[in-house]
Amino acid sequence: GWSQTKYNYIVGGVVIACMMVGQIFGGMLGDKFGVREVSMIGFTLLALSNAALALLSDYWTNTNMMVAYLCVRAVINGVAWICVIAVCMRLTFSKAGGSQFTAYMSMFNLSAVMAYLFTGNMTQRFDYVTCLYIGGALTLFTVVLLWFIDPDEVDRVLEGRFGDGEDEFDGDFGERPEAWYEEDETVVTSA
Repeated sequence: GWSQTKYNYIVGGVVIACMMVGQIFGGMLGDKFGVREVSMIGFTLLALSNAALALLSDYWTNTNMMVAYLCVRAVINGVAWICVIAVCMRLTFSKAGGSQFTAYMSMFNLSAVMAYLFTGNMTQRFDYVTCLYIGGALTLFTVVLLWFIDPDEVDRVLEGRFGDGEDEFDGDFGERPEAWYEEDETVVTSA
Protein backbone atom coordinates (compact mmCIF):
# COMPACT_ATOMS: atom_id res chain seq x y z
CA GLY A 1 0.00 0.00 0.00
CA TRP A 2 0.89 3.62 -0.29
CA SER A 3 1.86 5.74 2.68
CA GLN A 4 -0.21 8.86 3.29
CA THR A 5 2.72 11.02 2.16
CA LYS A 6 3.11 9.08 -1.10
CA TYR A 7 -0.66 9.15 -1.69
CA ASN A 8 -0.76 12.92 -1.11
CA TYR A 9 2.17 13.43 -3.49
CA ILE A 10 0.62 11.31 -6.26
CA VAL A 11 -3.02 12.38 -5.98
CA GLY A 12 -2.40 15.94 -4.81
CA GLY A 13 0.44 16.65 -7.21
CA VAL A 14 0.87 14.56 -10.33
CA VAL A 15 -2.81 13.65 -10.75
CA ILE A 16 -3.97 17.24 -10.20
CA ALA A 17 -1.46 18.44 -12.81
CA CYS A 18 -2.85 15.88 -15.27
CA MET A 19 -6.39 17.05 -14.51
CA MET A 20 -5.43 20.66 -15.24
CA VAL A 21 -3.96 19.54 -18.58
CA GLY A 22 -7.25 17.76 -19.27
CA GLN A 23 -9.21 20.90 -18.42
CA ILE A 24 -7.15 23.03 -20.80
CA PHE A 25 -7.39 20.38 -23.52
CA GLY A 26 -11.13 19.98 -22.83
CA GLY A 27 -11.69 23.71 -23.17
CA MET A 28 -10.03 23.72 -26.57
CA LEU A 29 -11.98 20.65 -27.68
CA GLY A 30 -15.23 22.20 -26.40
CA ASP A 31 -14.59 25.38 -28.39
CA LYS A 32 -13.92 23.40 -31.54
CA PHE A 33 -16.58 20.66 -31.35
CA GLY A 34 -19.18 21.96 -28.84
CA VAL A 35 -19.14 21.63 -25.07
CA ARG A 36 -22.16 19.33 -24.84
CA GLU A 37 -20.75 16.87 -27.36
CA VAL A 38 -17.27 16.83 -25.81
CA SER A 39 -18.82 16.47 -22.36
CA MET A 40 -20.85 13.48 -23.52
CA ILE A 41 -17.76 11.82 -24.96
CA GLY A 42 -15.78 12.74 -21.84
CA PHE A 43 -18.32 11.20 -19.46
CA THR A 44 -18.55 8.09 -21.63
CA LEU A 45 -14.77 7.72 -21.43
CA LEU A 46 -14.92 8.47 -17.71
CA ALA A 47 -17.45 5.66 -17.23
CA LEU A 48 -15.19 3.31 -19.17
CA SER A 49 -12.17 4.38 -17.12
CA ASN A 50 -14.11 3.74 -13.90
CA ALA A 51 -14.93 0.26 -15.15
CA ALA A 52 -11.33 -0.19 -16.32
CA LEU A 53 -10.15 0.12 -12.72
CA ALA A 54 -12.13 -3.02 -11.95
CA LEU A 55 -10.47 -4.75 -14.90
CA LEU A 56 -7.07 -3.70 -13.53
CA SER A 57 -7.71 -5.30 -10.12
CA ASP A 58 -4.71 -7.64 -10.59
CA TYR A 59 -2.47 -4.57 -10.93
CA TRP A 60 -3.71 -2.57 -7.95
CA THR A 61 -0.45 -3.18 -6.09
CA ASN A 62 1.66 -2.06 -9.08
CA THR A 63 2.48 1.57 -8.32
CA ASN A 64 3.56 2.51 -11.85
CA MET A 65 0.40 1.04 -13.39
CA MET A 66 -1.87 2.77 -10.88
CA VAL A 67 -0.13 6.14 -11.25
CA ALA A 68 -0.46 5.86 -15.05
CA TYR A 69 -4.14 4.90 -14.66
CA LEU A 70 -4.82 7.80 -12.28
CA CYS A 71 -3.11 10.26 -14.64
CA VAL A 72 -5.05 9.09 -17.70
CA ARG A 73 -8.30 9.12 -15.72
CA ALA A 74 -7.50 12.63 -14.45
CA VAL A 75 -7.07 13.94 -18.01
CA ILE A 76 -10.42 12.37 -18.98
CA ASN A 77 -12.02 13.75 -15.81
CA GLY A 78 -10.69 17.23 -16.59
CA VAL A 79 -12.06 17.15 -20.13
CA ALA A 80 -15.48 15.89 -19.01
CA TRP A 81 -15.94 18.27 -16.07
CA ILE A 82 -14.69 21.46 -17.72
CA CYS A 83 -17.11 20.88 -20.59
CA VAL A 84 -20.08 20.07 -18.34
CA ILE A 85 -19.34 23.25 -16.38
CA ALA A 86 -19.27 25.14 -19.69
CA VAL A 87 -22.66 23.60 -20.52
CA CYS A 88 -23.96 24.91 -17.19
CA MET A 89 -22.58 28.35 -17.99
CA ARG A 90 -24.42 28.26 -21.32
CA LEU A 91 -27.64 27.32 -19.50
CA THR A 92 -27.35 30.25 -17.12
CA PHE A 93 -29.74 33.16 -17.67
CA SER A 94 -27.89 36.46 -17.30
CA LYS A 95 -30.44 38.00 -14.88
CA ALA A 96 -30.03 35.12 -12.43
CA GLY A 97 -26.46 34.19 -13.34
CA GLY A 98 -24.86 34.30 -9.91
CA SER A 99 -27.61 32.38 -8.15
CA GLN A 100 -28.28 29.92 -10.95
CA PHE A 101 -24.64 28.98 -11.60
CA THR A 102 -24.00 28.70 -7.86
CA ALA A 103 -26.95 26.32 -7.65
CA TYR A 104 -25.44 24.18 -10.42
CA MET A 105 -22.12 23.99 -8.60
CA SER A 106 -23.87 23.18 -5.31
CA MET A 107 -25.77 20.36 -7.01
CA PHE A 108 -22.47 18.93 -8.28
CA ASN A 109 -21.07 19.00 -4.74
CA LEU A 110 -24.26 17.49 -3.32
CA SER A 111 -24.09 14.68 -5.86
CA ALA A 112 -20.50 13.93 -4.79
CA VAL A 113 -21.53 13.80 -1.12
CA MET A 114 -24.46 11.53 -1.95
CA ALA A 115 -22.13 9.26 -3.94
CA TYR A 116 -19.78 9.00 -0.95
CA LEU A 117 -22.70 8.16 1.34
CA PHE A 118 -24.02 5.65 -1.18
CA THR A 119 -20.59 4.01 -1.51
CA GLY A 120 -20.61 2.78 2.09
CA ASN A 121 -23.87 0.90 1.59
CA MET A 122 -22.74 -0.46 -1.77
CA THR A 123 -19.47 -1.88 -0.45
CA GLN A 124 -21.40 -3.71 2.27
CA ARG A 125 -23.67 -5.37 -0.33
CA PHE A 126 -21.22 -5.96 -3.19
CA ASP A 127 -17.51 -6.58 -3.56
CA TYR A 128 -15.32 -3.65 -4.55
CA VAL A 129 -14.93 -4.71 -8.20
CA THR A 130 -18.71 -4.90 -8.66
CA CYS A 131 -19.06 -1.46 -7.09
CA LEU A 132 -16.62 -0.07 -9.65
CA TYR A 133 -18.70 -1.48 -12.49
CA ILE A 134 -21.86 -0.02 -10.95
CA GLY A 135 -20.10 3.34 -10.59
CA GLY A 136 -19.12 3.24 -14.25
CA ALA A 137 -22.72 2.50 -15.23
CA LEU A 138 -24.02 5.35 -13.06
CA THR A 139 -21.53 7.72 -14.69
CA LEU A 140 -23.23 7.01 -18.03
CA PHE A 141 -26.42 8.56 -16.60
CA THR A 142 -24.79 11.96 -17.12
CA VAL A 143 -24.47 11.20 -20.84
CA VAL A 144 -28.18 10.39 -21.01
CA LEU A 145 -29.07 13.70 -19.34
CA LEU A 146 -26.74 15.66 -21.62
CA TRP A 147 -28.43 14.15 -24.66
CA PHE A 148 -31.60 16.15 -23.90
CA ILE A 149 -29.91 19.48 -23.16
CA ASP A 150 -29.80 22.24 -25.78
CA PRO A 151 -26.98 24.59 -24.70
CA ASP A 152 -28.21 27.32 -27.07
CA GLU A 153 -31.77 27.43 -25.72
CA VAL A 154 -31.11 30.13 -23.11
CA ASP A 155 -29.42 32.34 -25.70
CA ARG A 156 -32.22 31.74 -28.18
CA VAL A 157 -35.25 31.99 -25.88
CA LEU A 158 -34.34 34.17 -22.92
CA GLU A 159 -31.48 36.30 -24.16
CA GLY A 160 -32.94 37.04 -27.62
CA ARG A 161 -29.87 35.89 -29.53
CA PHE A 162 -29.49 33.49 -32.45
CA GLY A 163 -32.50 34.81 -34.34
CA ASP A 164 -33.55 33.29 -37.64
CA GLY A 165 -31.68 35.66 -39.95
CA GLU A 166 -33.03 38.75 -38.19
CA ASP A 167 -30.83 41.39 -36.63
CA GLU A 168 -29.85 40.23 -33.20
CA PHE A 169 -30.41 42.57 -30.30
CA ASP A 170 -27.36 42.93 -28.12
CA GLY A 171 -29.22 43.91 -24.95
CA ASP A 172 -28.48 43.16 -21.35
CA PHE A 173 -30.40 41.00 -18.90
CA GLY A 174 -32.30 39.03 -21.50
CA GLU A 175 -34.19 42.05 -22.75
CA ARG A 176 -35.68 41.74 -26.21
CA PRO A 177 -37.05 44.92 -27.85
CA GLU A 178 -40.10 43.15 -29.32
CA ALA A 179 -41.25 42.41 -25.78
CA TRP A 180 -41.35 46.12 -24.93
CA TYR A 181 -44.25 47.02 -27.20
CA GLU A 182 -47.82 45.96 -27.75
CA GLU A 183 -48.53 44.12 -30.98
CA ASP A 184 -50.20 47.12 -32.67
CA GLU A 185 -47.53 49.65 -31.66
CA THR A 186 -44.73 50.50 -34.04
CA VAL A 187 -41.14 50.56 -33.00
CA VAL A 188 -39.59 54.01 -33.38
CA THR A 189 -35.85 54.10 -33.81
CA SER A 190 -33.59 57.09 -34.25
CA ALA A 191 -31.53 57.38 -37.42
